[in-house]
Order: sequence, then structure tokens, then C-alpha cells
Amino acid sequence: MKRSDVLLSKNVLDVKLGLLIYSAPEVYIGEYVRDFIPNPLNFQVREVGLNGLPANTSLCISRNDYIRCEEGEVLLYVLCKEYLSTLEAINIVRRLLKVRHVSYAGLKDTSASTCQYITIKCESTKELPAKVSKHIDERKKLILCFISKSATVLRRGYLNGNEFIINLQVENGYEDEIIHVLRNNLSNALFLNYFGYQRFGTLRPYNHIIGKLILESRYEEALEYIAGKPTIWESSEAREARRLFEEGKLKEAFNRMPKHLNLERKVLTLLLKGLKPKDIIMRLNRSILEIFIESFQSYIINLSLSKLYLMYGNCRELLDKCEVLPYPTPTINIYDICSEVVKDTFRSVLDDVGGPFSRYLRRGFRETVVIVKDIHVSCNEGVLNLRFRLPPSAYATVILRELLRSKLKVQASSYPSGML
Repeated sequence: MKRSDVLLSKNVLDVKLGLLIYSAPEVYIGEYVRDFIPNPLNFQVREVGLNGLPANTSLCISRNDYIRCEEGEVLLYVLCKEYLSTLEAINIVRRLLKVRHVSYAGLKDTSASTCQYITIKCESTKELPAKVSKHIDERKKLILCFISKSATVLRRGYLNGNEFIINLQVENGYEDEIIHVLRNNLSNALFLNYFGYQRFGTLRPYNHIIGKLILESRYEEALEYIAGKPTIWESSEAREARRLFEEGKLKEAFNRMPKHLNLERKVLTLLLKGLKPKDIIMRLNRSILEIFIESFQSYIINLSLSKLYLMYGNCRELLDKCEVLPYPTPTINIYDICSEVVKDTFRSVLDDVGGPFSRYLRRGFRETVVIVKDIHVSCNEGVLNLRFRLPPSAYATVILRELLRSKLKVQASSYPSGML
């Protein structure tokens, strides 16, 4: 360890997810604000497209009729949602519009009010609505509206980043102190480019554990984490269904499992049909398997970034040594200290890899540090409005964690012992 004054997190969830370091103590404002629980009223996300425009409904045409889509044509829409994951929202769009080919550039936070671009490719000539508004329940809702026809379908990473709008409740009399800290320090700060909490699951922070178990061919244990392991943040109905699953009462568990928990219901259905755990995992959608396995890779990257920061003491020196980290795979080439740390961390955490699901391991690189851009700060009647942009795959909750520390209240508070 190069420095003795590195600020370590004492948060149990942080430690379990590899978020060991506070890398920008100069931006801390937690003593001046109240607890922040992200929700659609105080946390907004707007995907910034390759055209540089944040996604929002003002970009849509004003018509409420139908758009004719010829076979092979691609339609560009804005999708806005609250209390829905991107995958949940996409599945709802598929059902409502009776289409299969819906593409998106990135996943957005479930607990925020989010808008993003999606594309729909038509398999046959059909009429699609220019606007859809759907309330799934008293909290979950989405709006879909048509922008234009497009030459290409969206792919993961086809975006310039994300714009975030965050409202914080300020303790009385501290407005000037907060504005001073943010305006003087935030734009110059370097942050470790950690993967944020939502990467691992907000209500159930187990995605990386499931990915690890799948890579190690421990399929029965993976299913236990998918369908069991209730947490206090879920509904009582979901907790009861998971408890029944753990007791081996599969039929009762299926009947109790909430309808929106599609993955859990699919697992229970296949178990009731007598399929073996490996065969059940094989039948999961590719996008789901990628989330689990890439979440495990994200944990390795988080842990590697923490180790590297402890070696160099600050983000500037780390950036001088290496601008990017390789995604962890069994065949990483060692070309600098950062790739060596990633490889060593990967080998120390994963017992074995090489089964049929190793093909879902992501290849490529991730930047070691991130900079906040286009910062706007204002304060009115005790509410701090903070607006900024981050590059693709960077997390606003990582920045909020540095700003607020213990004042940031993510929902996942219970965690199993003995894993990772």
C-alpha cells in the first residue's frame, strides 16, 4: 500500500461488491444533506444518443395514430419508464405491440425515472402505434413514443452517454457550502470507474454470485439464488414464494410467485417438468445469462480497481499507469500491472472455468477512471439540483456514493454470508 490515508468504505454491501475505496474525498457533501433514497421523483436518467440529444418525449411526433412499418424497416422510439428494469419494459413493449425485434443501447436504473432510445424492426408490414402509455400497477409505468424511421437498429454501446438530474434535500443553512464544494471540486475530480449497485441487483444483489456459480458449473446452487434467497426489500408475496421454493414446495412456490418475476416463474416451471439444473440454465435467455456472467466480471473489475488504488494512492497515478482494464477472462494477456492484477484477482476468486457458459464472458476493455462533465448546480428552497453527464457504462450511483457516502441509501441491505 502506497498511502496510509486512503479512505476505505465500511459499508457491508460496498465490501461485498468490491467497492472498497472512496476515491474522491474532496467532493464529499454528505454532512450537509439528508438521506437520499433514489426514486423517480429525485433521480432522472436521460440517455444521450449518438446524435448528442438526451432522450425525452419532446423529440417524438405529436400524432397519436399509427405508423406504417414495412417488412425490414426500423422504427426509432423513445421509451420512458418508472420502477421497471429495461428488460421488463422491453418485454412489455414486445407484448403490447406484438413485435419480437426490439433493440436498445443500454440498461437503465429501475429506481429512477428514465428515458432511452429503442428500435423496433418489423418482420412483416404492420401498423404500429405512434404513442403508448401503460400503467402496470400503481408505481410501474411506461411511455413509448415514435420519433422517426431509422437506417439501423440499436446495439449495446450505441450511445454517447447518459445525462442525470438529481435532487437532494439540503440541511438548513448549508446551501452555500454545498455549491462551493461542487463547483470547485466536482469537475476536476477523478473517480474510480466502478460498476454501480444496480449492476448487481438493487433488491437482490446476487447477480454476480449467480454468474460465478454458472461459470463454475454449480447449476443447482445458481437456481437457489435465482428462485430462493428472499430479501427484506421484496414484496411479502415474493418472499413467501421464495421460502416455499427453499422448502421444496415447487407448485406452491409457482402459484405464489408474482407474475412480473418472469425468470423465477420460468425456472419453477422447468423444475416442475423435471428438467435438470444445467438444462434449465441452458434454456435461459441469452440476455439474462449475459447479465449474470458480466456481473461477475464487474465484481472482479471493482475489486481490481480497489487493489490498484491501494497500490498507487490516487486516481491520477493509477491513470498514468493504465487508462484501461481488460475484462477478466481465463485468457487475459498480461501487458501491464493493471492486466496482471485483473488476472490474479480473477484466478483467486473463480474456482474453475471452461464450461459451456464461458462463451458469455465479455471481452474488451473498461476505462479505469471516470470524469463528470457538463455539471450544473443550483439550490432553491432547500433542494439542491445537480445535473451532469457521464460516458457510456459509467454509473451515477458511483458518483453519488462519493458525494454522500452513508447518506446514499440503496435498497439492498441484506446479504448472504460465505460467498465471494
